[in-house]
Amino acid sequence: MYEIGSEFNYIDKEKYSADDITRMYDGFGDVSFLRCGRDAIGFVCEDIKLEDIEPLNESNTSNGSSSLNVSSSSNGSNSSNSLNTVAASIASDVSYNYVALLPALCCDSMYRPFEVHGMKVLFYGINEDLSVNRQSLKKLIDDVYKNGDDNLKVIVLTAVYYGITDIKELDAYIKSIDSSIIVIEDVTQGVLAPTEFDKENADYVIGSIRKWMGLPDGAVAIKNRYAQGKNVSFRLKPMKGENSFATERSKALRMKTQYLENGDQDLKAKFRALLGHAEDTLTDGSDIYEMSDESREYLKSIPVKNMVSTRNNNYDTLYELLDKSVYNNRYFKLFPHRMAQNPAFMLPVLMDTDKISKDLKTAGSIDRDGFERILASKGIYAPVLWPVCDEAAIADPMSKKIADHILCFWIDQRYDRFDMVHSAECFEAVLRELVG
Repeated sequence: MYEIGSEFNYIDKEKYSADDITRMYDGFGDVSFLRCGRDAIGFVCEDIKLEDIEPLNESNTSNGSSSLNVSSSSNGSNSSNSLNTVAASIASDVSYNYVALLPALCCDSMYRPFEVHGMKVLFYGINEDLSVNRQSLKKLIDDVYKNGDDNLKVIVLTAVYYGITDIKELDAYIKSIDSSIIVIEDVTQGVLAPTEFDKENADYVIGSIRKWMGLPDGAVAIKNRYAQGKNVSFRLKPMKGENSFATERSKALRMKTQYLENGDQDLKAKFRALLGHAEDTLTDGSDIYEMSDESREYLKSIPVKNMVSTRNNNYDTLYELLDKSVYNNRYFKLFPHRMAQNPAFMLPVLMDTDKISKDLKTAGSIDRDGFERILASKGIYAPVLWPVCDEAAIADPMSKKIADHILCFWIDQRYDRFDMVHSAECFEAVLRELVG
């Protein structure tokens, strides 16, 4: 069975029009490449607290970095203890009460690092079109300040949803409420378009690079010298050394390449188990590792322009096909089209499973997960990216609704126009089988 979607495999790179992604963010500020997105968030959390302990004293070091920098031994064996000791020291020295405000439509890998680093997390609302509910955000900020104290520090994380969100305009709005609010811009779904990062208002920028290609590990954290109005440096270094996350994912991605060539189901079970175990080794941003040497070397020669062009063309093709579907606005709804300047990440649709259940040809009902399983049986994998936690669901029922009904189609550089046609045909075939 031909498959579209699921985890990337390891692909030998094309040899033309290559870009060095490790240099793509030069000039923005201080740039660190880390193991994963949650490590990037944890890294930023620790930097925020270190900035509050003492101002950056460039006279103490030759490169402007903090005397609290942590680097591991060459094999990484003492890395965890070293960084955790420094983290404990930071926690005891900082007298601020940190409150991090996150969009309710987010996964645990986004909010858990804030909690791990001693920050209180609250959630603001999202509209059905994936824009931010400004009334919800403003009220939350007002309530936090009203109930806070003089030692309060407010952090707001903003996120680019599928290239739809006008992130620069949102960041500016937050700073207009209070310029002292620390804005962290999560650009995971737009990480290949640094020209669209908000230089004016985002104090930090973080994003997962590995979500865009067959990369063992990789994320970026940027301390923005433009928004902070000065030369900046991160105050500690990530841990070095081999870690099981990158090692196991490297093996799994290569195993998937073999599976795609020979269709061996035993091999599929093995690489899926290995990928799952690799994810289980992550620590919600408490043990912060730098990106592996393998991934760093891989990123030095990536055909970014070709990759983005293919993605955009696939997105536009599938969007047009779904927009013309007889089932559109009956059993599913398209979100607004991505903004032209934002590279296509995935294509989301909102399923109306209540209407589908009402019109089923057979007795019973179906939810989004059930629909997803039927679609997967045809080789089309449309994942759910963000299961919403209970606290976020209570804070914003709309985010819960979106999380329970969204499906996301893969439109990445592995595929072409014919694959998008096939995805649309399979999607409509499932609806036809269910409701006629």
